[in-house]
Amino acid sequence: MAKATSEDVDEPIPHATAEVYWHCLKKGAQLGSVVTLLTAPVVIYFRGGRGKDLVLRTGRACAIGTVVVGPLFAEGMALMRLKGAEPIAVYDRAYRIRHNKGQVRTDLFSGATAAASGLVGMGLLRPRLQGAVFGAAFGVGLGVLLHVLTAPKEYKPDN
Repeated sequence: MAKATSEDVDEPIPHATAEVYWHCLKKGAQLGSVVTLLTAPVVIYFRGGRGKDLVLRTGRACAIGTVVVGPLFAEGMALMRLKGAEPIAVYDRAYRIRHNKGQVRTDLFSGATAAASGLVGMGLLRPRLQGAVFGAAFGVGLGVLLHVLTAPKEYKPDN
């Protein structure tokens, strides 16, 4: 895929395709985490998970949804969407992603809560690495939900 040159566009983005794929990877992880975060505890609870077992199984489910299922699904969609796309269309998408305040805020919230939750998980669960992964996976979805619940009006899409 050819690059859009600086003469063609206002702001050069040298690796527009990589930026779009990276965005899709993050959105897939966020979606996988949110869906798992909202569904797994309920399912696990009704299947008999209580107390620490509920926490560990929810953490495992969040990790799988965040690290495996969501990103693979999103990258597959991105591959299909960008297959044969014109370079300027890919650049346009990368530019819009870069300058979308809601996307930037979602990624900031998601990353910050993932880091904080990873540290909490590391302190609470043994082995520590497993606690960090479970906590970070939980935190990704938590950050997205916090963004949605606290976003000022200018960050919400018009319907």
